[in-house]
Amino acid sequence: MIREQSCHKFIYKLQSKHLAKADWNLTLSLSAALNNKNDVVATGDSQLLRWIMELNGNEDIDSKVISIKQKLKILRKMERCEEAKKQIKELYKSLYDLQYQKDCIYLIMNSSKDYYRANKGFSVNGTRYRRLLGTNGGVKKSTITYVSERIYDEIKKRMDNDRDLNKRLIPAKLEAYQALICSGSIPVSMPRIVIVKDCNVSWKEDVILIQDKDGAEPEMIYEKDYEIDYCDSDGYGSYS
Repeated sequence: MIREQSCHKFIYKLQSKHLAKADWNLTLSLSAALNNKNDVVATGDSQLLRWIMELNGNEDIDSKVISIKQKLKILRKMERCEEAKKQIKELYKSLYDLQYQKDCIYLIMNSSKDYYRANKGFSVNGTRYRRLLGTNGGVKKSTITYVSERIYDEIKKRMDNDRDLNKRLIPAKLEAYQALICSGSIPVSMPRIVIVKDCNVSWKEDVILIQDKDGAEPEMIYEKDYEIDYCDSDGYGSYS
């Protein structure tokens, strides 16, 4: 059964000119980025984000987000007092901190010069980033995906999936294929396969055989007690 859609994640989406102005070492708090909606995007679940959460040990983020939202729902119905306002503020901070994925960042290139400089590496809030890939839709809008140096090697290893790195490939086609890890997706359970022996049955029946040889007119022959062999399990499928 397909799992319910997961919660949205927040990712920084920054203009390269802002990084260039900060000498490629930008400091930008989450609260400041959220106030400027152009600096943050909400994105659905993808294989890349699932890998990042797995590497960070945050695979249960959905249950935590649901729990916080339920608490917020209760508090908003209560009479507003200073204590309730304080709790709501703290819960929203916890909620945003959970949804914010700092190990991934989108960078909008304002110039080709910025692109080549960004690919040498840059820092945001003390985290160093490396170029991962450009998605088909992202490249059209001059947007490239970067991940933190801390997880880059493992993400790249999983993307390559034990392929022969000595085999020459067209870079654009390879990256377009690898960019599928950034597409919104919902994981499904691994299929379970059962192998069973054929169920062969046989019986006798009166039949009419039709034979067509060498382009001649079909010939019908009546056969009494004709023996029929049948594999009962042929073509069966099983779903769970």
